[in-house]
Amino acid sequence: MPPIRNTLLDHLQPAAGHPVVAIRKVSDLFAGRGVTESHATRSDDRSMDVLVGCLDYTHADGLLFVNLVDFDTRFGHRNDVPGYARNLEAFDAGLADLLPRLVGRPRS
Repeated sequence: MPPIRNTLLDHLQPAAGHPVVAIRKVSDLFAGRGVTESHATRSDDRSMDVLVGCLDYTHADGLLFVNLVDFDTRFGHRNDVPGYARNLEAFDAGLADLLPRLVGRPRS
């Protein structure tokens, strides 16, 4: 079901011409509206890999929007505390690669 009003994605793209890259279920959540490019992935680990890869070609004035759904669907709903903790540790390790690439990134 499409959003009932304009969202941030609509305001960024196509109205303002900023790229909006959706990773995992984001495009589905917004019925594809306002999304320039979409990447379907099957895990949070893969989603983080795609996110880092998108930094190589996505303009700094765009939006990279990732939904790390495993925290909720694989671990939260199942009350899998050890699994959630492992996923959080993997996410934290991924931040070690991601954060330095964001700092000082030139705007286009």
